[in-house]
Amino acid sequence: MLFWWDLKTLSSKGKEINNLSSYLKSCKEKHDKVVLEYKEKINDLIKQNEEREKKNKEALENIRNINDNLALNNLRNKLKLLQEDYNDLEKEYLYLKKSLSKTSTKKHLITKRIQGKSICNNKISYKI
Repeated sequence: MLFWWDLKTLSSKGKEINNLSSYLKSCKEKHDKVVLEYKEKINDLIKQNEEREKKNKEALENIRNINDNLALNNLRNKLKLLQEDYNDLEKEYLYLKKSLSKTSTKKHLITKRIQGKSICNNKISYKI
């Protein structure tokens, strides 16, 4: 059996539940609005960043394409010369490496002959 004071407490609890649920709904709506605002700000920042990157790339391309820029032309020429020098040095290094390997073989065979060992059986023999 329910008493009249139980009904009062039940109705007051129901009102509290309704109030709390409406408060939760309003909080959720506020939260959703804030989330949307931040998403919009993020999207705006992304767009601004993309625009800046595009402008920077265009500016770099313009600088690269300018032939009247003396400093840039000088740097290009220096780069070209340095690349040519590097290629020449690399070729010389390979040539020296090959010639060094040949001379070390000759030196090895010569030292064997000087020590009195017979190397006539070898296909390669050098005369001193």
